[in-house]
Amino acid sequence: MVCRNDASPHPCRLHRWGTRVLALRGLRAAEIDALIERGDPTAVVPPPDRPA
Repeated sequence: MVCRNDASPHPCRLHRWGTRVLALRGLRAAEIDALIERGDPTAVVPPPDRPA
């Protein structure tokens, strides 16, 4: 697989950065994978449940 952004081998630098940012935001790996699978750059992700 190659990156759609710059044709570099997958996972490209942009993919790794985006995954890291989403993980820091609190999304679990399965949620990130679902976003990637959907491939919708405008997808709205609900905030993660946080203990009160």
